[in-house]
Amino acid sequence: MISFVLQRLCTNDRVCGRGQFCDQHYGVCRDHVTEGHECRRDAMCEGGYACMFGLCQKRIKRGREGARCRKERDCGAGMCCARRHGEQVCQRRVPLGHKCYVPEGGLDYSMNQLCPCESGLVCKYTAQQPPSRHQLMALMSAHEDMRCAAPSHRVD
Repeated sequence: MISFVLQRLCTNDRVCGRGQFCDQHYGVCRDHVTEGHECRRDAMCEGGYACMFGLCQKRIKRGREGARCRKERDCGAGMCCARRHGEQVCQRRVPLGHKCYVPEGGLDYSMNQLCPCESGLVCKYTAQQPPSRHQLMALMSAHEDMRCAAPSHRVD
């Protein structure tokens, strides 16, 4: 025997009762979901949670690492606002000696961005011998050798 649960029809969250949201895709009110459950927007999650990377997660205070942002000034000291899995969040700047290679563009760059190096550092090739421009493997390994380092003041 099939049982049908009556669901209130809706076009927005205000129509739904307390502890519910309007699933606009199906046009019905549904109960909020809890931490770790899949979501498409914040309103689907219970109070104190946000929809981050497709899952309900505890809200992170504004300006802290992992908090949503729109601009760099939304983030605390030593951080920038960059995309992680397509969501703009506060992330730490890259410290001395860590990989800093960033693709020129494309899908990988638009989905997962990396902050610039920490203040006073630059992203540069740090291996002893420069890669051969004619060897694909050498160019691929060059990405591994891009690190945050002190700027060199020599003129070539």
